[in-house]
Amino acid sequence: ERIATAEKSLKDFEVTLPAKIAEWSKASSDDSNWQVITPIAFNATSGSRLELENDSSIYASGKSARGKYHVFGTTEKKNITGIRIEALPDDRLPKKGPGRADGDGNFVLTEFEVFSTPTPANEDWKAVKIWTFDKPGDAQGWGRANQLDLSVESGSLKLVSKGNDPSLTTDVTAASGSFMLDMKAEFPGEGKAHAQLFWTTKKDGAISETRSTRITLARGKKGWGNYRFYFETHAELTSIRLDPVDNKSDLFIDALRLRRADSTKMQKFTLENAKADFSQGSYPVGSAIDGNRADTSNGWAIAPQMG
Repeated sequence: ERIATAEKSLKDFEVTLPAKIAEWSKASSDDSNWQVITPIAFNATSGSRLELENDSSIYASGKSARGKYHVFGTTEKKNITGIRIEALPDDRLPKKGPGRADGDGNFVLTEFEVFSTPTPANEDWKAVKIWTFDKPGDAQGWGRANQLDLSVESGSLKLVSKGNDPSLTTDVTAASGSFMLDMKAEFPGEGKAHAQLFWTTKKDGAISETRSTRITLARGKKGWGNYRFYFETHAELTSIRLDPVDNKSDLFIDALRLRRADSTKMQKFTLENAKADFSQGSYPVGSAIDGNRADTSNGWAIAPQMG
């Protein structure tokens, strides 16, 4: 009887096998649909200013130097078989880019790595600290102001920036993990605001671009807007520093909420069969996934295909 049951199960599987093969083949083919991933967090160890554009691309400006660029995003896609990077030209870059090399706008990618981890479920996020600024004059632990004046009035935290690198800091203690800082705020004016969040841990107590994330948001939105910073620590969290803008301006924060979830182990993708529309001589695209991190004569470059 068990043999008969097993044979029936095998026949049932064989009936569905052609459909399964077709589904796998479609997922693995060059005709698969590409999904643009909108970054939820990003930073550059070089100190470059990164800003999110309306088309989900990231524009780099300011300091131009070698460094690591970290980009975080989420997707519901399954059976991922390929990852594509598009280096886009822009009139603001040297020779229209897509890179920022002085004089010619070349783009060089030394090494590219991809990691994944399951996104925590909504119920896994637990509140660590909530700031509501309900009491006049009580900043609820936020202080160490740099290049800004802060005050609590009319139920909100008012920040008046006096320079191009304003910041305020608060101490907070939480076990290592994944974090979300939700900010309900208003940014008057026009154009874009560029906010950056830094954090320190029991292991790393100094402020560093490596331990930071940025968001880009539109100014002039009427009423309160909701904004979110994502970050992860590998040691106990000890403080967070908010750089709310990068110029002289006013803004108002109605509330802040810090939540935490346990982190799961990152899984590194195996990358192979790299392809490119064009590779510069001696800088083939395959060298961007070969594990070689040498700073010179290494990586994928695109000269003279700029602009």
